[in-house]
Amino acid sequence: MMLAIFYIILFYLGGALNILFSVLAWRLKNQVFFILTCVLTGLLLIYMGVNFIEIMDAARFTPVFFFLNLLFIGLPVFFVIKYFQDQKKVGQASDGLDGAYQGGEVTEEYLDEVINSPDEEIDFSEGVDLR
Repeated sequence: MMLAIFYIILFYLGGALNILFSVLAWRLKNQVFFILTCVLTGLLLIYMGVNFIEIMDAARFTPVFFFLNLLFIGLPVFFVIKYFQDQKKVGQASDGLDGAYQGGEVTEEYLDEVINSPDEEIDFSEGVDLR
């Protein structure tokens, strides 16, 4: 009985950490948090597979806990998908000076291009109505 309570506490703690790591993987674009999310999601799926009968009983008698169990799997999967979608956006080719790629380090080539670009002639009176 004590071991079962320990597993349940471990399940809810693992589920909360799984959600936390998945959000951090998505926001920080960190591969370590992504791997931790995948490992925890796998462990939670194994736990849910082993205790399938108890989870179905929870669905029948206490739907709130059943949906909480689904949330421990659903939210991390959602954020992992968002992580991959954002990785594709970052990996796109740049179509200009300030193209699709908006991150990374400033290179000497970029700074030289900005410094050596031709000066713009600005007419401040153009388009201004001074009535």
